[in-house]
Amino acid sequence: MKRKIFLFFLFSYAVLVNAQTYHSGTDSLNINQVFETYGKSEDCTMIEIQNDDDYEFSYYKSIVVSNNPKAVALAKACVEKDKQQAQSIKEVYTGGEPRTIYLNLGKKGAVYRFILFNYNKAEKTTLIYLESDKKDILKIILKSK
Repeated sequence: MKRKIFLFFLFSYAVLVNAQTYHSGTDSLNINQVFETYGKSEDCTMIEIQNDDDYEFSYYKSIVVSNNPKAVALAKACVEKDKQQAQSIKEVYTGGEPRTIYLNLGKKGAVYRFILFNYNKAEKTTLIYLESDKKDILKIILKSK
């Protein structure tokens, strides 16, 4: 009986750990610092969605920063560091500065991982992390607009 209880708890722990790593892709990324540091700040709005059937992704995490230069500077620095892990990078420049950055981080387990960053000094800065089983999720998102 004790062995069955032990095996049950061991199995439950393994399932819990696996579930956490499946949807915690930001843990291994520098952008996680932005979510952890500023996710609950008054001048930031953070959204996290997991396994919602209405969307084409399995995990979504975003933060929108308003009037917080420190948070914006951290986000820019973290995205620059995470570029090193990217399989493909797309950037849109305005005035010689990157305004929109799209990073395809490739596959981790069963999902593809993406970072989208939109930087604007005068308005809001947005940082998004996505996991999806679809490699072309950006095309799907842009097509639905």
